[in-house]
Amino acid sequence: MDSRLALATEEPIKKDSLKKYKILCVVLLALLVIVSLGLGLGLGLRKPEEQGSCRKKCFDSSHRGLEGCRCDSGCTGRGDCCWDFEDTCVKSTQIWTCNLFRCGENRLETALCSCADDCLQRKDCCADYKTVCQGESPWVTEACASSQEPQCPPGFDLPPVILFSMDGFRAEYLQTWSTLLPNINKLKTCGIHSKYMRAMYPTKTFPNHYTIVTGLYPESHGIIDNNMYDVHLNKNFSLSSVEKSNPAWWSGQPIWLTAMYQGLKAACYYWPGSDVAVNGSFPTIYRNYSNSVPYERRITTLLQWLDLPKADRPSFYTIYVEEPDSAGHSSGPVSAGVIKALQSVDNAFGMLMEGLKQRNLHNCVNIIVLADHGMDQTSCDRVEYMTDYFPKINFYMYQGPAPRIRTRNIPQDFFTFNSEEIVRNLSVSPF
Repeated sequence: MDSRLALATEEPIKKDSLKKYKILCVVLLALLVIVSLGLGLGLGLRKPEEQGSCRKKCFDSSHRGLEGCRCDSGCTGRGDCCWDFEDTCVKSTQIWTCNLFRCGENRLETALCSCADDCLQRKDCCADYKTVCQGESPWVTEACASSQEPQCPPGFDLPPVILFSMDGFRAEYLQTWSTLLPNINKLKTCGIHSKYMRAMYPTKTFPNHYTIVTGLYPESHGIIDNNMYDVHLNKNFSLSSVEKSNPAWWSGQPIWLTAMYQGLKAACYYWPGSDVAVNGSFPTIYRNYSNSVPYERRITTLLQWLDLPKADRPSFYTIYVEEPDSAGHSSGPVSAGVIKALQSVDNAFGMLMEGLKQRNLHNCVNIIVLADHGMDQTSCDRVEYMTDYFPKINFYMYQGPAPRIRTRNIPQDFFTFNSEEIVRNLSVSPF
């Protein structure tokens, strides 16, 4: 009897405790939700306030955004530019590439190239527009073309030829630093290449570049050095003198003239001799040399020449870049400076290939990439000083592989004697 009573009284107690427990859980859950909402509101986890941006509004004077957020050219003076005005509107006009923020931009008339939606129609897109803004794969990551025949778009009946020179690019760089040169290495992998090219003597920029386009030795085409004196002309030739443009120094027939004689057009964005009236003629299109023009400008201009109407479009092109030669002379052929220069050259070549791909010309054009000469390391203990041999220096020494000495004080009758006869009578003693 007692056991039944105990069992009967225990049952209501358990039910009551369970009910209280459920109520307590509900209360705690409600408190947790309230605390979470309070913390969320306190920490700012609310719908964000609208932020002003200059995207697609650059230099639009009619745009009236949020207070203190303008994108017109006068906002800097007023101090009410949007937070991204500098990056979106100013820096975008100073770069040669697209980025996701630039894609679909309002047309920036002062920009170096465009990423606007209509740039393909207006033919002023940045070279990487399709890659960045339309999701196409870059040229450098694509597989090599399988067809051996040129794949040219309509209007290109004859595949153009582009001759691309990198001054001072020695053959060893293709092995030592190939991983730093993805674009040049891609061309090497997909195309035909030689292990090296033997430069002409002397291994200087002007003699070798002119040999490349004429097929002649320096002794035949006349450009025997970067700096030289001619007894017949009684004039000095140097890279910085106006005499460099005198056609009297330049013999032979450069390849751009050969193309023109065949009824084709030629365009040269720099090449030794291309800004000289050789045989009385310049290339169809050419530029007077200036080392201050960035590589991107040179590439962009060449691509614009390819965009010309068929009747005006050249079939042969040259383009020249000064590196890595300049860096090699400054820092040595194996140096951090040369690595940086090589990467800039590779980027320029990659820009060219991206621009060609954007025009569907990357499997159409014939591209020849080469160098005029290489470079070797030197040191102070290999330098000879004339003061060690002559107590008084009264002559000029001209730089170059061959010794060339000229008197400093030229007598009045200096040019009256028969210099060629003297040379013929010279003899060399083996002892």
